[in-house]
Amino acid sequence: YVNSTSNDLQYWGLDYPPLTAYHSWLCGYIANKINPDWVNLNASRGFESSEHKLFMRCTVLVADVLIYFPAIYLFCSLFYQKHSQISQ
Repeated sequence: YVNSTSNDLQYWGLDYPPLTAYHSWLCGYIANKINPDWVNLNASRGFESSEHKLFMRCTVLVADVLIYFPAIYLFCSLFYQKHSQISQ
């Protein structure tokens, strides 16, 4: 990242783990295919529309269904399997 007049790192910069950057890139790629105005570097700052809000909410739901819920299920399955073996 390079801070410049066309790339304000205080606004756009990522301070999350690297996997989050890939998730953000994928969401931005999909958003650009649906409506490029949503992610236009010099014009989308402060952009709001009902369609864009719906898209952002859907990305959260899809990420939860594909990543978070399976991870919770796997953790619970392994955790309770281990504890049931200990109690026997």
